[in-house]
Amino acid sequence: MGLNPEIALAEINDREGWYDPKVVEAFRRTLNIEEVHVVRQVKIADLKDGTVLADDVVSVQGTLLCSKGQVVTPAIRLRLRNYAINVGISRPIRVYVPAKQATQIDPANDALDDTSMQELSSLLE
Repeated sequence: MGLNPEIALAEINDREGWYDPKVVEAFRRTLNIEEVHVVRQVKIADLKDGTVLADDVVSVQGTLLCSKGQVVTPAIRLRLRNYAINVGISRPIRVYVPAKQATQIDPANDALDDTSMQELSSLLE
């Protein structure tokens, strides 16, 4: 599966020190990419529909739940919340976000916080 140019650029930017910044900027200009994306870690409760996953999402048992590059939908959010409660997710969820929005997301977020657990518990009642 090929990446769209914005996501490809986000992948490149996420690999700090791998590429010459001048080459990366020239790549961005060549592709006419106006909006730069970055990779951020988010809580399950903060996943938004339309967001693209930056990594595979795997359960603690090793089951692939969602593939890198998959677009988040309501069904995916529900599936991930259910797995987080019942089985566990092996690592934080990382997504691509427009750089302008990146400051609104705390990169140190845990994958699931107390509020998320309460929300999930109420869904199961």
